[in-house]
Amino acid sequence: MTDHAQSEDLFPPGKFFQARYAALALQARLQEQIRYVSERQKFYPTSLLTCTKSTLDEKFVRKAICHLDAALLNPTLIAETIVNFQQLQLATVLVNVLLEFLRGKCHVGSPVAIANVLCEAERPSAETSATYFSDGARLANRLVSILSVAIEMNEDAMVIHDCYGVILEASLHSRVIWEGFIKHPQVPSLHRILLLEDSRQSVRENISRKIDSVCGGGLPFTCPLSKGEIAGQIWAGISAILPDTVRYPKQCRQLFTMAEHVFRVQDEYERNEGSLRSLMITWSDLLLEHKHEEFVGREETDFVVSGFTKLLLSCIMSLKSFKKPINAGNIMEQIFKRYIFTKRYVLGVSRILDSLIEGFERILSYMQMDKHILTKHSFSTPEVSIATVPILESHTRRELYDLMLALVDDGSTYNTLLKLAGEVESEEYDPVMPTISVDRSMEIRSGTGYVGLYNPRAICYANSLLTQLFMNVNFRKFMLGLELQERDSSQKLLLETQRLFTNMQHSFRRAADPRSFAACVKDSESMPIDISIQMDADEFYNSLFDQWERQLINEERKQQFRSFYGGQTLNQIKSKECEHVSERAEPFFAVQCDVLGKSTLQESLQAFVRGDVMEGDNKYKCESCGGKYVNAVKR
Repeated sequence: MTDHAQSEDLFPPGKFFQARYAALALQARLQEQIRYVSERQKFYPTSLLTCTKSTLDEKFVRKAICHLDAALLNPTLIAETIVNFQQLQLATVLVNVLLEFLRGKCHVGSPVAIANVLCEAERPSAETSATYFSDGARLANRLVSILSVAIEMNEDAMVIHDCYGVILEASLHSRVIWEGFIKHPQVPSLHRILLLEDSRQSVRENISRKIDSVCGGGLPFTCPLSKGEIAGQIWAGISAILPDTVRYPKQCRQLFTMAEHVFRVQDEYERNEGSLRSLMITWSDLLLEHKHEEFVGREETDFVVSGFTKLLLSCIMSLKSFKKPINAGNIMEQIFKRYIFTKRYVLGVSRILDSLIEGFERILSYMQMDKHILTKHSFSTPEVSIATVPILESHTRRELYDLMLALVDDGSTYNTLLKLAGEVESEEYDPVMPTISVDRSMEIRSGTGYVGLYNPRAICYANSLLTQLFMNVNFRKFMLGLELQERDSSQKLLLETQRLFTNMQHSFRRAADPRSFAACVKDSESMPIDISIQMDADEFYNSLFDQWERQLINEERKQQFRSFYGGQTLNQIKSKECEHVSERAEPFFAVQCDVLGKSTLQESLQAFVRGDVMEGDNKYKCESCGGKYVNAVKR
């Protein structure tokens, strides 16, 4: 590249491939220089990681950046409004090469051996970098435009990373570019997309890291901007996005992590009591109004709760530096009741349906159950105890405790906290298995979403059967939908079955207690079954179904009940010597299947219907043939 080379000669309009080749040639020349610097530094201990404080040919770097700047601003090479893929592809190549020149970095060595080794040149002087860009405002607009098109066309994540990265890197050389970028009308919406709305985690993480690096990292001494200035202007945009996080609870983790860091940096340089109090009110409202969703049994973080909790804690710590009362006892109390120890309350059937149908549908969707269970007739139990879900994830819960303690800064708030803790301590509860020390992981529902059954003595046979029946969604729907007129007397077993199934469906405990149900099941002498004595599962199954059926009053309900597991076997004797067939139908609730010697259920069922041959001394007497004894098959 000679001193008299013109930009349009290197990047001729209309010749995309030639322009692309020229950009890559400049990049290759830069890499050669950095590789040369790397060779000179190879005897230094730090050279295996990074080559620092080395001098590139500043004249070459400046000319290359000027040519790249001119190419990006040339409307005959790339239209003001990018309309096709070729123009976007050339723009992204120019952006990538410009980014390497501005950073003075590139990857050196073989891709396998040292693919991650970066060589970095010493930054140019302020006088040199001041001559890089012909029109900083236009370049800022152009780079924002390229970034916007790349997002709109759903370009590869690396293209978006480079587009955003070159804007920040150019801003470290030019205040004009920074101001053009930060004041651009599209930037707020672009930040919202890049930091929150984009479904690609790699995009959200990379953009957050880039912002973190310019707000918190050591800026080059030639940078025309101060750390406080950058953090303050970035924070003004980021804080406006935070209220939208409640709409993207699964995608806001990176934004909150970065926002906390940027907030601390800008607060260090510009702390204002009024602004801090305003933020405390806004964030606490967002935290308390957030619709918390947690699948009991899974240690999943609610990033909205965690994010606002950390921001509030940082905000309060800053407020305390003014040595004035915070007066936030009401916020502390609401956090305690909303997220730490939620209230249990008892509702009748109609109120359960009205107030909890949405929450139950969410639980059912996790469990892949039939949502039609939630029809009006599905809840006929007289009352159900419901617990709203607090924050259970350990790390977030600890952060909430820290936040509440930070909010306690006067005697009144302290007394309120003691009162709330006392109410929790005195609250009545009925644990399945009382213990002195509690391992929450052993008490909370499994991460699969299902509740087990507690085995107090020896009723594993009953628990096994009940679990199988519960997993039959249609049978469960039938049992929960029964209208019981005599629930405290002749239909007591059906009532306890409904209560047990309701607990298994909605409880947050690891296991439901079947003892009240077992007390209603009678043995052959009409006495409650002894839970300390093992019982044959098949015998219990038949007895239980008989007792359930006897408690059903409506004949239509009885027929429906029998249709789930009942049926008829057709006992048949078919003569081999005549056309006569003898048949007799019998009701059944279970089919006896042989296991020994059978590898599949299909084989066992085939054996069940295969039948026995009646011949020799065991011939069948065919009454239709005048009492003649014939060979036959009985099945």
